[in-house]
Amino acid sequence: MYVRNNLAAKITLGNLNKTNRLMEKRLEKLSSGFRINRAADDAAGLAISEKMRALIRGLSQAQRNAQDGISLVQTAESALGNIGDMLQRIRELAVQSANGTYTDTDRNHIQNEVAELKKAIDGIASSTEFNGMTLLDGSFAKRPAIPPTSKIDVTTGGTGKNIYDGDIPLGTNGVVVRLNPDEYINPDEDYAVSVNWVNGVAESLTIHKIPSGTVVTLNNPGPTFSINGVTFDISNASNGTVTGSQPQGVVRFYPGNNSPIPAVDNSLVLQVGPEAGQTLKIDIDDYRLSALNLNNLAVVPRSKAIEAIGLVDAALDKVLQGRSKLGASQNRLEHIINNLSAYEENLSASESRIRDADMAKEMVEYTKTMILAQAGQAVLAQANVTPQQVLSLLQ
Repeated sequence: MYVRNNLAAKITLGNLNKTNRLMEKRLEKLSSGFRINRAADDAAGLAISEKMRALIRGLSQAQRNAQDGISLVQTAESALGNIGDMLQRIRELAVQSANGTYTDTDRNHIQNEVAELKKAIDGIASSTEFNGMTLLDGSFAKRPAIPPTSKIDVTTGGTGKNIYDGDIPLGTNGVVVRLNPDEYINPDEDYAVSVNWVNGVAESLTIHKIPSGTVVTLNNPGPTFSINGVTFDISNASNGTVTGSQPQGVVRFYPGNNSPIPAVDNSLVLQVGPEAGQTLKIDIDDYRLSALNLNNLAVVPRSKAIEAIGLVDAALDKVLQGRSKLGASQNRLEHIINNLSAYEENLSASESRIRDADMAKEMVEYTKTMILAQAGQAVLAQANVTPQQVLSLLQ
């Protein structure tokens, strides 16, 4: 029998300390609800869980971003609805003014209402905002790139036989036109060409004669000028001077004959996913009077009223197309939100299985360690009593 080293007590104490440490861990897991409270608990599991947590938080924010996008779209679409209502009223007034039973004095009264409606349309397009950003003034519009191959020959004939043939860039986007054999232009006059763009494609054009004596440069009369209700923008022209000395007799707007026109994409970009590049673009056209080609719309005299019907129809078509695009964007955003919500739910469940504690299992383990601790304490007490038996040998 030995008394210098109580080996039984030491072994029992070591096991009791291990049991106490296990019991502390079980208590920590039960009180926190987490299986992994520090990297030492499960290094790989912690790394995976933290990545999932970052993704889950990104998904939650992406849903809020999409909701904000829906609010913006609804704001723009509502404003376009009001513009459409006013265009309908203008068309109604134009039809009324086109009736032969009215005098020009009557039409002037109608024109007064038309003028006020035009101001209201321009006001809505210029002042509809979301978070300080104007929505309907073309700030979020996009235009596709136009390659140099968009240029085609200008064919001349008749009284225009002395005009040079060749490639001539025309219009704000640098497109060029072909004159049919029976379409003549006078070499002593200047012309501008307006292009009807549909989905980035020039589908039709109109030739406008610039009034005699008008000299168009970048500063005279200004970066824009209007002919027959069509506004021309020469603010980006490198050779935009128009005078009677131009041998082509046309307006040259954009860079030289071989210069491509770059794309302009100012679309609103929504971050609708937790990762970089998971975005959605929303482009909103310009709906001011100038963009709707309604600056010079009038219902006096009767001939103007008849012309106004066609102009308003074109403007209405543009507004309806815009509302349709916005509606489609809203539907897409709602589907994105539904997908993000399901993604977040499933990812949260996966993260929970890695990180969260199984309370029933942990309670079983805690009960086991508690029983072992109590047993260890009892055994340690007995181990401490055993050396006292040596005293009986010394008596």
